[in-house]
Amino acid sequence: MLLRTLAIFVCVFISPLIAYAETRTNYTVDRSVFERHPELAADYVRWQEGFELGVLNREQHRMRLGALEKLLSREPDWVDGYWLSSAESFVLASSYDKPKDYPKALPILEDGIQLGERCLQKDKSQVLCKFFLASLMAKKASLEGIFSSLRLGYRIHKLWMDVLDSPYDFWFRPNVSLQGSVRYGLGIFYRLVPNRWLLETMFRIRGNLDKSVAMHREALTINPDDPCARLMLGTALLCRCRGDQKHSDCSEGVSYLESVFQGRAFDSNQRLCQNDVNRILKDRELACGYTQALQVTEEQEKAVF
Repeated sequence: MLLRTLAIFVCVFISPLIAYAETRTNYTVDRSVFERHPELAADYVRWQEGFELGVLNREQHRMRLGALEKLLSREPDWVDGYWLSSAESFVLASSYDKPKDYPKALPILEDGIQLGERCLQKDKSQVLCKFFLASLMAKKASLEGIFSSLRLGYRIHKLWMDVLDSPYDFWFRPNVSLQGSVRYGLGIFYRLVPNRWLLETMFRIRGNLDKSVAMHREALTINPDDPCARLMLGTALLCRCRGDQKHSDCSEGVSYLESVFQGRAFDSNQRLCQNDVNRILKDRELACGYTQALQVTEEQEKAVF
């Protein structure tokens, strides 16, 4: 019996991880541009370690964006420069995390989206361009309202699925990777988008809580020290149990939420995940519509459908 249990554990949990590790190549950034133009790259390179291991302020992110803009003006075919700029735009916009500041974040997101589009014009298969373009579009939708942005859903999902199916991974920070992040994004997508046939007919997208939980489990397996991965898995499980305290999803979801503080928060986004834990634990009805921006409510869904 013990051997059978171990065999099941290996097949279900260990084998997919081995397959994941064997099929992913770590993406290498073309840094030759930095070497050719060290004076232009200085403001970007200066803060790189601080970005990877800590929190930069807005002015530092603006300086990094400015440096990349100058480099791209000299090297317009440097594809990596476009997604690096999109990434900076995403982080800078995310620093405006209070509703009164969302109007400041929206133009930054729009600029990042344009950079992502230009990136794909240069290389339509570029995985990191796809990831950040979809992430910027999704972030913009969360600030403007999910249901007002349903027309973007199919493209966001398609871009993220391309990343999921790609042979590449990339570590943004010690606790956040590309493949973990894309599963994180898809998990939120499947939870927030309603599971309705009409939505699938009109917009070619459909939510699915089982897929949401599955994506978040994979995200946490890849990024086990990411506080946000724990928060969103716990939130998806609480949403799926629908307040049934006897359902195993409820107790498991609470345990993940309570473990969010185990990992170090490397940036303002991860700190926000830790700060939101108590809000969800106090009112578990928030779980299904929770985002780091506007709360999605059943009333909003009914107004659309």
